[in-house]
Amino acid sequence: MVADVKQVQSVINITVEQTRIVRAAVGTMRNMATVFQELGLVLTGTPLAGHGQELLTALTALETAANAQIWNTLDTAYVATHRGAALEAGS
Repeated sequence: MVADVKQVQSVINITVEQTRIVRAAVGTMRNMATVFQELGLVLTGTPLAGHGQELLTALTALETAANAQIWNTLDTAYVATHRGAALEAGS
């Protein structure tokens, strides 16, 4: 039972750390999309030609997924002092 709790905490911590990376990346993409829109760039002749709205729609979907409540719930369960060795040791 103790081993299970330690392994679950390891999974939570790893998930939270990766979620933080994803959220930061989505934030960067949103900032770039905002700049992109403000500049009014012409997409003709670029790989984005005909895909501008599709890109914004996909970004919105990523933001929605990255901000799902489950990630906030796991974030509150994050234990910074947890070493994460339980999964590595298999104990």
